[in-house]
Amino acid sequence: MTEISIIIPTHNEEEYLAGALESIKKQTFKDYEIIVSDSGSTDKTVEIAQKYGAIVVSGPKKGPGPGQNIGAKIAKGDILFFMDADTTLESESILGLIKEKISSFKYIGGCFRFEGKGKLMYRLLWKAFDLSSFVSSLIQRPLIPGFDFFIDKKVFDESGGYDEQIGICEDTDLSLKVSKKGKLIYVKEGKVVNSLRRFEKKGLWKTLKFYAKGWYYIYLNRKAAAGKLKFEPVDEM
Repeated sequence: MTEISIIIPTHNEEEYLAGALESIKKQTFKDYEIIVSDSGSTDKTVEIAQKYGAIVVSGPKKGPGPGQNIGAKIAKGDILFFMDADTTLESESILGLIKEKISSFKYIGGCFRFEGKGKLMYRLLWKAFDLSSFVSSLIQRPLIPGFDFFIDKKVFDESGGYDEQIGICEDTDLSLKVSKKGKLIYVKEGKVVNSLRRFEKKGLWKTLKFYAKGWYYIYLNRKAAAGKLKFEPVDEM
């Protein structure tokens, strides 16, 4: 049986996807499958995914959460690893570390140290986000990013997966939900890097407002989140 299922939601990601898949290819742990959950791409996204041997599944254009749920439904692995198309695994031991942490039975999931790729100001802000993920894991009020999220599949299924009514910070919502079932860990030994294209496209203040709104509803006003947090595709900004 496959150990780890890597799930990547996509929509017109030809610019980034090959880099993500190439970084997976370099992993020392090889017992994995790649599932690209595509939402009607009109560019070469599907072609690139197939070139790298990924399983491609199609779904409606509703955002990362629904796409990740679709991928999880067909996943054969005991462990799920969600990452974005604009994310690369900078450490070749990432998948091995995922297997190690879950197999220890101390943790149900977690994330890795992460950095951003872009302007210095945006990288520093992303570093603050990384620090927040570390601190939140210590107090088990986890802020786990969806581009860097591994979890035991059984726990994911039992939790109901991503809430498809939430289009912003659905990853934070899921991490809070599953933290009631066990401990999530921040793994310092591995590192992932993702693009900061939302900052680049939308600008600093609008992007900060975007995330602040999501965290406000998820942490402080969860009941109203479904009607307030709508998916905003980066490529349509």
